[in-house]
Amino acid sequence: MKAVIAGSSGNTTVTDTPDPSPTPTQVLIDVEAAGVGYVDVMTLRGEYPAFPGRGRCPGWRSSGG
Repeated sequence: MKAVIAGSSGNTTVTDTPDPSPTPTQVLIDVEAAGVGYVDVMTLRGEYPAFPGRGRCPGWRSSGG
């Protein structure tokens, strides 16, 4: 799968990563598209209180099958 990863210096990188392996209480969703909005930008800057620091993967809104 592809992931957009934000580094500590504020740069972003698109990278190939292995598909996650869900636990018995989780589901795996095939995402076709993901949006980036205000919360994502604040998170990437390390300014969103729920996720302090940088190095997160943005894309809280997604669509897929």
